[in-house]
Amino acid sequence: MNRVLVCQLTLVFSLSGPAMEKNADFGHSTLAAKGTETFFIENGVRRSLVSQNAGLSEIPATIFRPGAAPTTTTLRLDQLMSPKTTVPLDSRYLNIQPPIHSPIQVQPFRLLNQPPSIPLRNVILE
Repeated sequence: MNRVLVCQLTLVFSLSGPAMEKNADFGHSTLAAKGTETFFIENGVRRSLVSQNAGLSEIPATIFRPGAAPTTTTLRLDQLMSPKTTVPLDSRYLNIQPPIHSPIQVQPFRLLNQPPSIPLRNVILE
């Protein structure tokens, strides 16, 4: 059996079983969450930061890729890049209760016309 086929079979079997059944209940995939791809937060920096500060490691997200249908999944917080360097510690921030159920909106990192961004872990609360 060649290496490509072995890798494909490994991926198929790694997405089966209890982990995939659990996620099927929520109607989203964990495929993107398993990778090392980085994502730019279009909408949801506060929700992501609240989740991070609550000690969570993942958040629901809808990925918008050019030329493809949006995909709702779960992403690790360490995969996220923020266009905001600071977030005010105000009522908008304080009223967010984790865990987050409304998906944040992201796109693959480094697409054309994205503003400068920093890793979510480096965003400062003011």
